[in-house]
Amino acid sequence: MFNHHAHTGTPQPPTDPTTALQEAITLAKTYKGDTDGPLNLHANERRFFTMDGAGLVEPRRAPNRRVGGYAGPSFRVAKGIYLHTGKSVPGKITPTVIDTDTAVVTDQRVTFMGTKATREFFWAKLLAFDHDLETRTTIFHMSGRQTPDAIHWGLADGFCFYCDLAHAHFAGTVDDFVNALEREETPADH
Repeated sequence: MFNHHAHTGTPQPPTDPTTALQEAITLAKTYKGDTDGPLNLHANERRFFTMDGAGLVEPRRAPNRRVGGYAGPSFRVAKGIYLHTGKSVPGKITPTVIDTDTAVVTDQRVTFMGTKATREFFWAKLLAFDHDLETRTTIFHMSGRQTPDAIHWGLADGFCFYCDLAHAHFAGTVDDFVNALEREETPADH
């Protein structure tokens, strides 16, 4: 689960939840990132996770459709030209994978490097990010962008952990992150 380089085409062996949580706590306390990988790192930047087979997801709108058609009154605009009532309804917005390639998580950004598109999600410009476990995507809400983009991580479960850990390093909240993991390990007394 916590391999620093994941290939989403290969399922990772199931891990006992208690063992996985203990491994996460140890990594959160000790792992400070690497300086190698497929991305040219900025000064003092550390790589935390590289994932092959990541999908870049953007919201795409389906074509508009007419409702009402030719039913109802029509108005003559010019000889042989009539205006029919009815309205156009915007198409549904659906998250769509637009490219598949490599995603790299660092303590300064998450970068998707694809053949069709490249996106950088800088932690400094981040408004929020959410891990959607159902769709297996992480959604990034960035300052200056009207719609969020997402990275589909599929079978690479470690992507969420390393995003959280890298962001904690960026924000200087590693101790809080470790404490939250330790609280999960020790269930509250009821």
